[in-house]
Amino acid sequence: MEIIYTWYGHATHGLRVGEFKILIDPYFTGNPAATITAEKVETDYILITHGHGD
Repeated sequence: MEIIYTWYGHATHGLRVGEFKILIDPYFTGNPAATITAEKVETDYILITHGHGD
């Protein structure tokens, strides 16, 4: 099974594990390090690890 890791800037990460796409701690709007906009990210699941803005 192939695993692909993507860093989207700051604390936002993506994992593609086989056919599944997982977005971890999404922070796009107002994030100067973001490499993509939220509208362009494809994901099946979103994982939030903490409840505050970084």
